[in-house]
Amino acid sequence: MSRDRFDILTIVALAGVALLTVLLLVSGGTSGVRLPTGPSQATERALQERAQAAFLLDTYAPVDELLAANKPGEALLRLEQIERDLPGEGHTALLRGGILVRQGALTEGIGEYVRAVKLRADYVDLRSPLQRRVEFEQLLATALPQLQRRAQENPDNPQLSRALRDLHYLQSRLAGGCE
Repeated sequence: MSRDRFDILTIVALAGVALLTVLLLVSGGTSGVRLPTGPSQATERALQERAQAAFLLDTYAPVDELLAANKPGEALLRLEQIERDLPGEGHTALLRGGILVRQGALTEGIGEYVRAVKLRADYVDLRSPLQRRVEFEQLLATALPQLQRRAQENPDNPQLSRALRDLHYLQSRLAGGCE
């Protein structure tokens, strides 16, 4: 007989727990207190930015290695290969701009830098792991006076005018200006 009472008590207890569980689920559970269901939007955005930066740095590592080995021609070829896989990626324009500037193709390099910043504003953002502010500031310090002098000597040269506009655009973005 005691076994029958034990079975009945167990069944009643399980039914009570099941009933309480159903009531909690139906009523919302925690009496108005909402527990976080996942990471915040800011956290998700930060994680996504870091993942993108890591992907880009990893993808373009062969180009950086070729540049470190002082092989700019091979680096440009590798950039073209990557560009086929990732068309319209700003990092390609950024690296190409740096190579062109180092090779003396100043106006073309400046144009590529501007294209990169327009495609990916991270390059002027202080908080971004992709930021290249120092590189841009050095370019401005050396190229701006040089191009201003050349533009005064050749006022009808549209290529110089465009390069100056592009440098002023970079200068504005570094100062915190918007597009």
